Amino acid sequence: MNDVIKKIFNEVKQKDDDIFLASTIKTALNLVRQNPDVTNEIHSIISYTLEKGGMATIYAASEAFGQFADDLPDRILSLFINYLPKICHAREHSLWSIDKGLNSLFKKDSEIAISTLESLLISGRDSCKIKVLNTTTHTILKNKAILNHLIVRWFLSGNPALCSAIYEIISTASTAHENQLELEVLPDSLPQQDPNILIFLARKAIGFLFTRPVTATSIILSLIRLSDSKETKNELRNYIFEFLLMNYTGSVKEYLEKKSSEASDEVSKIIRQLLEHYETYIEQLKSIGDIPELHPSTIQQQEYMRKINREFTEAHKEAMKGSLVEQLFKKSVILYGNASIFHVKGKVSDTPNRMEVPMHQISVSTEFPRQLYFDPIGLDYRLRVFRAERIIKHEADY
Repeated sequence: MNDVIKKIFNEVKQKDDDIFLASTIKTALNLVRQNPDVTNEIHSIISYTLEKGGMATIYAASEAFGQFADDLPDRILSLFINYLPKICHAREHSLWSIDKGLNSLFKKDSEIAISTLESLLISGRDSCKIKVLNTTTHTILKNKAILNHLIVRWFLSGNPALCSAIYEIISTASTAHENQLELEVLPDSLPQQDPNILIFLARKAIGFLFTRPVTATSIILSLIRLSDSKETKNELRNYIFEFLLMNYTGSVKEYLEKKSSEASDEVSKIIRQLLEHYETYIEQLKSIGDIPELHPSTIQQQEYMRKINREFTEAHKEAMKGSLVEQLFKKSVILYGNASIFHVKGKVSDTPNRMEVPMHQISVSTEFPRQLYFDPIGLDYRLRVFRAERIIKHEADY
């Protein structure tokens, strides 16, 4: 074995061919998987090869990580992990292999997988986003314990790449149930029971998950449960009311009504206060009466809806360009009628059979935040502040 390793190392030093160096990576990994006693020697070979090789070597390294991430000695695995940020800037095939390797790491050691993912997201902020790591994203989404841990860890870091990754992970939820994803901050994940940390996490949840109001509300409710201070509880309650309940009077109100009967007595009391405050606010709005200046004419309303329809149509056309749906299916424009008619040849007879498919109404509803209408600039500014702010580190390392 020692003679083989020396021969490989000499060849690597003498040759610059990228294809040869790529094959050396695979050969070295096969050797160390069969004989872990040569880990140090193989580590030197792979390290030297990675520094010397080109694109083919990078592909070989990404494939090796994707295939053997859960079956490598720790020292070899650490070498690949340290080299992943450079691999991440390669093409899509490398990212697919990295995604596969990360998914294996989450099954083997979630802490190593999280640290590796963090280094990738921070170093490759523009080229490596969490949304291109599909398998890893769904693995995290399915494991509530990991996702709850990442909420605290990444929000407290204040790093834009990590905080944005939280939103991207939650946005991959596709079903109606997952869009109402409930998360919570666990006491074990907090560095210390500091009211400032609880407020900071609430502001981050609002800043990055504002368009996922039920998820943001569930996080802040869990922070209320963890707080020992009445002042902190009231401040967290006000954040829910001002930014979430008042902007999303449908989904958030329904969620709070549901949780009021399920939560503990203390949290249930705060939820009832929120709902009572909401009802009082609505009554006060109605008591003002109609203000003509706030009611545009019918013509203005119709023109505004035509403008919105044009924007949606243009956005839809742009999204469909080059899409898989456009490549697989033929598009037909129906000018009038209430059914679509086409002819299909049968197995027995060559005579086409007339088929008729009735048309059905398809509707999609979206809840827009109320403040987006009367103070869009103010809302955008405050959310940007929440997303940008960080904890100043002094003696305590958060």
